[in-house]
Amino acid sequence: GDWSSDVCSSDLHRALIWALAAAANRGIPLPEAARAFADEMPGSTGNRSLILAEALERGEPLSQAVRTAWLRMGTAMRMTVRVSEPLGALSPAMRQQMDETQTVDIVLREAVGRFSYLCVLVVVMHGILTFVMLKIVPVFQKMFEEFGLKLPSMTLFVIDLSKFFVQSFAAVPFFLLALLIYPLVLLCGTLHYIGYFPRNLPVVWRLFKRYDGALVMRGLALAVRRGLPMSTALRLVAANYPLSIVGRRLQKAADRVDAGMCWCASLFETGLIGKADAAVLTSDRKSTRLNSSHRT
Repeated sequence: GDWSSDVCSSDLHRALIWALAAAANRGIPLPEAARAFADEMPGSTGNRSLILAEALERGEPLSQAVRTAWLRMGTAMRMTVRVSEPLGALSPAMRQQMDETQTVDIVLREAVGRFSYLCVLVVVMHGILTFVMLKIVPVFQKMFEEFGLKLPSMTLFVIDLSKFFVQSFAAVPFFLLALLIYPLVLLCGTLHYIGYFPRNLPVVWRLFKRYDGALVMRGLALAVRRGLPMSTALRLVAANYPLSIVGRRLQKAADRVDAGMCWCASLFETGLIGKADAAVLTSDRKSTRLNSSHRT
């Protein structure tokens, strides 16, 4: 019940954020959009929407009003709102992020579905193989011994391997592992969807650093389009990124840029972009400079 309510609540929170993004895109005041959503959605989400509207009417920025109303937002949307607000680009940034979030959710659902199919397939095959080793192989071995047949070396190897797995219970860990993978994948997908996945940990973060790198590049692009220098853009994204481990790395990257290092190499040293990405960005930066010099 708790899991289903959290998932439903997360869907309603996303619907509210969608409504705010659509309102901002059409120039509708955000408090009015929040109150209209509260009128159509009774319950805890409607109450939070009213709290959000009141916070916005008091003059709180959206990033602070969301925290006041205890609304769940993913890392990408939180970063987008926090970075775009001081730049005055909240409306297009939120709209773009909502479209990309929907794409990511579709990919995530497909990945979880494929992993689920793979786990079920492995469990079924493991069960069939275990049955063959326990029931079929001993019967065939006894039949061959009674007829006095000389078995090929490969057949003997299969029989010996089957005896080893049965006598030493070596198949049990593989079965348990296959049985645990599916709930683990399902749990991770659910935690990510409802916004409870603990990504601000060094070991866990490394599994998602390319995803965070893409979000950082999106925030930097938004800041640079508004005319901010790269070091200032890095500090802006660092100060507003929801994960402190990423924020600290971006602060160090900004310090290296201030010291004269190329921003591409600085981001590469943070681990947020790969070597190939850094090479592409560096070459694009050089080609842009050459085009600018030819025009002048």
